[in-house]
Amino acid sequence: MTRLVDVLLISLLVPTSVFAEDSSTQVGAYVFASDISGETKIGNIESDVDVPFDDVLENLDMGLMAFIDHRRGKWSFIADVFYSDISAGNTKTVAPSVAVKVDVGVKQLLAEGFIGYRVFEQDYRNAQFGIDFLVGARYNKVELDFEAKATLLGLTFSGSRTPDEDWVDGVIALRAQYGQDSGWGASAWADIGEGSDSDSYQLIGKVNYKFDNKVNLFGGYRHYSFEHDYSGVELDLEYSGPVIGVSYGF
Repeated sequence: MTRLVDVLLISLLVPTSVFAEDSSTQVGAYVFASDISGETKIGNIESDVDVPFDDVLENLDMGLMAFIDHRRGKWSFIADVFYSDISAGNTKTVAPSVAVKVDVGVKQLLAEGFIGYRVFEQDYRNAQFGIDFLVGARYNKVELDFEAKATLLGLTFSGSRTPDEDWVDGVIALRAQYGQDSGWGASAWADIGEGSDSDSYQLIGKVNYKFDNKVNLFGGYRHYSFEHDYSGVELDLEYSGPVIGVSYGF
């Protein structure tokens, strides 16, 4: 399969004529209330991951989710960032004289950038329906911090591991939008990404309400899945859940 990163580099040669078009910009923040599920393997250690959102929220140390969407004529320029820092601890009694405490920390940074072009546009019932084709890149950085302590007959044994992985996928995407300057609207997004040692895909569906083309409230559902295998670290994780946010247009 042709590397999508090559497509991204070609797409950066955007004609300068697009800067003569009318433009609009949306800047927003949102909450991604995701469950986390999947599998991890670090060396010979395999672990299933199943963290519901209420556990994520309870152990969230820091979270940041924001985007900017700039349209100029038929062209779109989009950037999105998602960052979370989650830590959790658990103590488990294996036998009357043995207790095991496991502390886990997960830091996740997801940053995306896209260039898009409107390939279809149609007015329908005083609103506009459009489809954009986009190419871009998705940067992932994941830091897992495992620390285990076992107490046996008063003696404590401990061990830790902190793999830190980052990678980039080239991405192609389609976005469909329906709406008008004010009132109700809807949008859908689908993309697929590939890197030298990773692959990913994402699905997003949202409804929104605009107030005088300025303030935009939106909500919907997002699913993001990725696989990464490098230097003895294998990650196969899925983030799924509702999205709610607000943006401002100018």
